[in-house]
Amino acid sequence: MLADEHPEIGFLSPQTLGGTPVLLVLTVPDVDTFFKRAVSAGATEVKPVADQPYGRRSGQLKDPFGHRWDVGSPAKPAHS
Repeated sequence: MLADEHPEIGFLSPQTLGGTPVLLVLTVPDVDTFFKRAVSAGATEVKPVADQPYGRRSGQLKDPFGHRWDVGSPAKPAHS
């Protein structure tokens, strides 16, 4: 579960803590559309969307609270 920061009960954001070792991985049907929408909604691009050598098309974002996300889709096969 992700929620707003609540210091009064010890729930601190990665921004307050100075970073995080956690990378949340999310698979979506269309990573390019999702990524653009997330950036326009306030996320920050960490790594642009690109085809990865392990068969995934993905990029990394940081949300406004400092959580890091790897968002991707299975890569489309190359046509010959």
